[in-house]
Amino acid sequence: MKRGTQRCKSGVAPLSDAQLAERAAFTRGYACALSDWIRLFNEPSTAAQVLHHSGLTIEILKKSGVEAYDLDLLRAAVGRRTRSRR
Repeated sequence: MKRGTQRCKSGVAPLSDAQLAERAAFTRGYACALSDWIRLFNEPSTAAQVLHHSGLTIEILKKSGVEAYDLDLLRAAVGRRTRSRR
């Protein structure tokens, strides 16, 4: 059976390499836009909320290859959001 044609227990076919690459590229662009939002408008809490509601985590961003320049800023914003919610 070809890769990508097997179905997992949920009945959904796994993503192909091209689909995974496209998803990672989208995630990198999304993270870049959020970090630019922080830099341009000084709104880390808004960016952290958007990231949270998107379902993305810092770990997913790292696995997707987000650059450290953006990742560090988003990590700090998420940390602030977490501390302020306590």
